[in-house]
Amino acid sequence: MKFRENKNKDIIVWLGVVCLLVLSTVIVGGITRLTHSGLSMVDWKPIMGVIPPITDQQWALSFAKYKNFPEYISVFPSMSLAEYKSIFFWEYLHRMIGRLIGIVFFFPWLYFSLKRRYNLWTGTKLFFGFILGGMQGVLGWYMVKSGLVNIPEVSHYRLAAHLVLALIILGYLLWQLLDFLNLAHTEKTQTNNGSWKASFFISMVILLQIVYGAFMSGLHGGFVHNTFPSMSGSFMPSDIWMLTPGWHNLVENVTSVQFIHRSLAWFLVLLVILHFGTARKKVQNRWQQNSLKFLIAVLSFQFFIGVATLLLVVPVPLASLHQFGGALLFMAAIFSAYTFKNTSAA
Repeated sequence: MKFRENKNKDIIVWLGVVCLLVLSTVIVGGITRLTHSGLSMVDWKPIMGVIPPITDQQWALSFAKYKNFPEYISVFPSMSLAEYKSIFFWEYLHRMIGRLIGIVFFFPWLYFSLKRRYNLWTGTKLFFGFILGGMQGVLGWYMVKSGLVNIPEVSHYRLAAHLVLALIILGYLLWQLLDFLNLAHTEKTQTNNGSWKASFFISMVILLQIVYGAFMSGLHGGFVHNTFPSMSGSFMPSDIWMLTPGWHNLVENVTSVQFIHRSLAWFLVLLVILHFGTARKKVQNRWQQNSLKFLIAVLSFQFFIGVATLLLVVPVPLASLHQFGGALLFMAAIFSAYTFKNTSAA
């Protein structure tokens, strides 16, 4: 069905805009982390926090609050007001996009629901995305709070949870969007079980890889072993199992976390190549075919950017692009899973 003939094109545009906004907040969130901006706003005001400091007096008060917390005291004791305004900008932008997502989602949802543009079950599924968004806001502040106590670093566990929930929301809304696009030209669909399950499994591995990407960020793992394909000349460095009890190495040892992140990248390459080779024999329509091509193209891009980010010791533009690539790769896997589950020969 062509887009201009789709009776739900206004809903499609709405959900598309929301998905783009969620993707943008993932990107801005990455920049916020990379520029050490995440702890610049030391309180959480969901309503009043919309208005930033404007006057010199307001800026001075905001900066004075920041000076009472560990990041300023331990890390940036010589920071100027101008530098503070710079880091404040990214955290403020990140929070504002989050609020904008809530507004852009809720009011159209309410309008379409009152107009009965979809049934109760579909409306409920869509509203569940809004609930997830609210949870994400609370989780974001819970993450920030972890860096405002004694150590001026947010918990890498909370950082990973915050990022993964953002991607779950993105994947969930993308799935709803694809439902309205009606890709198969028919309401009655046929599931290609093997290919859809493989795509879904790949998307879960990507989520796990993103968890370890967040661990890398939280533990500053991109600043060690900046060689490839070896890790400082070794396949498996000697300090990979230095913590006790042993399982702590899997989530807290920076060398082990980087090793797992690298290993998952190679595992994903193998998985996607195998999936591409087997699923293309079962392709029933161009959406399935294009989803496979898109998946392998995005994976290639993400792998290259990841290696470049490591070798160049985490420059902010490349590292931000790498986070964007991770989100795009997850979307590509969700798209592939959807086409094999919900589209038949057309």
